Amino acid sequence: MDTLFLNLKAYSGDDQIEFERIPFKNFSYINIHINGADVLKDNFLGNGFLIFEELKKSYLNKGKYLIFTSISGIADDSGWNYVNVESTENSIKWFLEREDTQYQYEFEQNKYLEEIIKIDNLLMNLDKTITIEPSLIIFPE
Repeated sequence: MDTLFLNLKAYSGDDQIEFERIPFKNFSYINIHINGADVLKDNFLGNGFLIFEELKKSYLNKGKYLIFTSISGIADDSGWNYVNVESTENSIKWFLEREDTQYQYEFEQNKYLEEIIKIDNLLMNLDKTITIEPSLIIFPE
């Protein structure tokens, strides 16, 4: 089984950071690690943001979910597409393609849910003035 780890990164006050020359201030995003690799930062799948609401939906039902998008929130800008999600009695499987490379992951269902609950709790306690990125999402055509 593959391992999934999520953590919330938050920047407040005068803290500012740039991703792909886009400045972000007073914001948060969800960082994702699969099998110990920082998926969106280690050029593993390329820069982007995780869409937490889509990840949450993927736990409940099989189907296609836009779990990742570009820094701008426009999935097509960086070639992001839907993740095909399937589930078994004890696992959740992802099938995705990025830049002509196929990726397949299988996560333990209970650990997947634990990570979602953990982030949900952190988001509930986050200062309401902090934007959660991506704040705008344009799905692929």
